[in-house]
Amino acid sequence: MQGKRNSTMDIVKAIGIISIVMGHCCYSIMIPALNVSVGEFVYSYHLMVFFFVAGFFYKREYHEHPEQYIGKRLLKLGGMLFLYNTVFTLLHNTLVSLKMISSTEHYSISKMISCIVQSLLMKYTEELLGACWFLPMFFIGTALFAIAFSKAEKSKKPEYWHKIICILFAAVALYANSRELTWEYWIQTSLLAVPVMYIGYFAKQKWDVLDKTVTWYGTILSAAVILGILNRMPGSIELSVNQILHPALFYPVTLLGIYFCMGLAKMLSRNPYTEKFFSMVGKESFHIMALHFLGFKIVDRIYSAVYGITDAEKIGKFPHSDYGLHISYVIAGVLIPLCLITLLRKVQKYGHFVKEM
Repeated sequence: MQGKRNSTMDIVKAIGIISIVMGHCCYSIMIPALNVSVGEFVYSYHLMVFFFVAGFFYKREYHEHPEQYIGKRLLKLGGMLFLYNTVFTLLHNTLVSLKMISSTEHYSISKMISCIVQSLLMKYTEELLGACWFLPMFFIGTALFAIAFSKAEKSKKPEYWHKIICILFAAVALYANSRELTWEYWIQTSLLAVPVMYIGYFAKQKWDVLDKTVTWYGTILSAAVILGILNRMPGSIELSVNQILHPALFYPVTLLGIYFCMGLAKMLSRNPYTEKFFSMVGKESFHIMALHFLGFKIVDRIYSAVYGITDAEKIGKFPHSDYGLHISYVIAGVLIPLCLITLLRKVQKYGHFVKEM
C-alpha cells in the first residue's frame, strides 16, 4: 500500500477537504426524502478522516523519537498557520475596504503586530482563516497519539497497552464532549481523535485484507446507515462546539464515514483523470482549508459587482453572503486555492530559475 498514497489516501483527504468546503457553504441544503442536511452528513466524518489518514501513514519507528515527529508537525502546521495569519492580517484593511469581511475595524500598525504575535501561539486567526481552528487541535491530537504510541511500544506488552490507551482516550473524550467541557485548543476534541489515529495505523497493518472489504455497495450502505442514524437521532456531530450526537454513536458513525470516504476514493482512483485531479486536491488540502473562505468571498464580490449590490453588511457576511450560489461556492472554494498555490509555486520556480542564470 506504500505506493498507493497518491491514488487512495490523498483522494480520501480530498474528499475530506471538499466535505469541509461543502459543510461551510451547503450546510442547510436538505437531502431529498430525508430530514437530514448536507452539512449534517459531511460533518459526521469530515474532520476525523484526516486523523485516520495521519494514523495510516504513521511509521512504527517514530516511537523511538516521538519528539522528532511532534517537532516536524509543529513546524509545518504552526509555520504555515503563522504565515497565513501574517498575510491576512496585513491584508485586513484592504479586505475591509473591499467589503470582503464582516469586520469594519481598520487595524493600526500596533494592532497588526499584536495579531501577528498572537498567531505564534496558534490562538488567533483572521476571519477568513476561521476554518483553521482545526489545525491546533489536529497538531495536539497527533502529538498525543505519538506520545501514547511511544509509551506503549516501549512496554513489555505493547499490544495490550495500545488497546488500553484507546479505551482510556475514548472514555475521557466522550465524557468531556458529552458534558460540553471546553479546554484550550479544543483538547477535548483532540482526545477524540487519538483512537481514530490508532484505527488508521492498525488498518494499514491489515490493509491487504481490509481493502477487499471496501466495495461500491458498501460505500452506498455506509452512507445510508449514517443518514438513517442522523434522521432518527436528535442533534448532529459538530466538533467545534462539542456536539458528538451520542456517546455510543460517535465512533460507529465516524468509522462509517471513513469507510464511505475510502469507498468513494477507491471508485475515483479507477479513472486516471479523476485520480489525478483528486490526488492534487488531497495534497493541497491544507491550503484549501486556509483559503476556501477567501474563494467564497471572491464569488460574493463578483456577484455583488455584477448585480450592483452595495450593502457592505450583505457583501461582507461570513462565511458567504447567502446569494444561493452553493455550487459556485464549492467550486471556488476548491479551485481558487488550487490556482493561487499553483501560481505561487510557478513564481517561486521562475524566481529560482532567474537567480541561477
